[in-house]
Amino acid sequence: MLIVGDGMVGKYNDGKCDVQIPDSFLVNGFDNSLHDIVHSTYLLENFGNVEYFKDRAILVPTLDEVNLVNEYVMTLLPFLW
Repeated sequence: MLIVGDGMVGKYNDGKCDVQIPDSFLVNGFDNSLHDIVHSTYLLENFGNVEYFKDRAILVPTLDEVNLVNEYVMTLLPFLW
């Protein structure tokens, strides 16, 4: 259920709010956080399984961080052309 993206979390605010993320969703205690978050979320050995990727996402607070994650993931994908 997508309650964060649907605007169902928190109260009206100026565009900023705190969102409680369950501990079971957190990736802690690793040396390279970007690498570890991507690999724990996407387990790249499932690259050919479209259904596997439909149920996974990495949430980050800014578009700059979205771009960092996307750029990193693109370096991991096999050359498809």
